[in-house]
Amino acid sequence: MSTADWTLIDSALPLDNPGARPLAPAVVEPLASDLFTGSNAADINGRVLDAGWGGAADLQWVANVANAIAVAGGAMVKGAEAGSGRATIAVANEDVEAGFTILAGPADGSSVYLDVRGNLAAGASGTRNGYRLQLTRTGGVLRVQLVRRSGTNTTLGASHAVQLGDRVSIRAIGSTLTLFVNDYDVEEISDAAHPSGGFVGFEPGTGSTFALTKFFVERVITD
Repeated sequence: MSTADWTLIDSALPLDNPGARPLAPAVVEPLASDLFTGSNAADINGRVLDAGWGGAADLQWVANVANAIAVAGGAMVKGAEAGSGRATIAVANEDVEAGFTILAGPADGSSVYLDVRGNLAAGASGTRNGYRLQLTRTGGVLRVQLVRRSGTNTTLGASHAVQLGDRVSIRAIGSTLTLFVNDYDVEEISDAAHPSGGFVGFEPGTGSTFALTKFFVERVITD
């Protein structure tokens, strides 16, 4: 994540993941960002991303379940509808890094997913494929993990403890998938399945309360 954000973060990461390493900032092209500024909204559907960290100025969130995902107090939050829902945007490249800052995590046993390389927009029919960053809580501890979605979810690699205020992101370049916490590379895997698609978005589980902000999508320039 190379967008400037110089907030000092006291993360649990270095102690929990002693092998993690900070990477030199990548050269990137901002594709989308939303700091969730402006008015609160009971339903995120139709919201124009504020592009606070750059990217396209006319992107809109598309949601499939009314009031399942909302905007409040400068954050994306769970809406009044308790059921699961999705919100997606279309980006111009499938080799991307996408992430957010955690303000409130789900309850024990619940999850929120950030999807990249999605093959379908929210509300479209068909089998959903892509890569996912799963934010979940287990035994009172917030954790993140990489997941491949091919209709059903398959976990990839280990899970890693995080805390409120941490910035987490998922990077997919070719067949290489990387999980970052506060710009530390905590997990890198090679996946021959290599799903393809240009949708990025969120899917909270049923009853999964959460709050996140500083959402971004970047194309990592490798040539």
